[in-house]
Amino acid sequence: MPDLLIRDVPGDVVQTYEAKAAASGKTLEQYMRDLLEANRAFTVAERVVNSSAHLARYDAPLPAMTKAEMREGMGE
Repeated sequence: MPDLLIRDVPGDVVQTYEAKAAASGKTLEQYMRDLLEANRAFTVAERVVNSSAHLARYDAPLPAMTKAEMREGMGE
């Protein structure tokens, strides 16, 4: 398994993750490994499956929004 070294991480960031790791009963290394694994990028095959599942939810493309609809709620 490859190693990953990240340099120049601010101390307060490391302390935050150390506290989260301790609270979850894990070492910092295990906590970070779990975090990286849970947030990894999708593979091409996974993207295809997810896209297909998403597209299957709709019978037709959704109608385009007007500029007024896009601006609605933006607090101009």
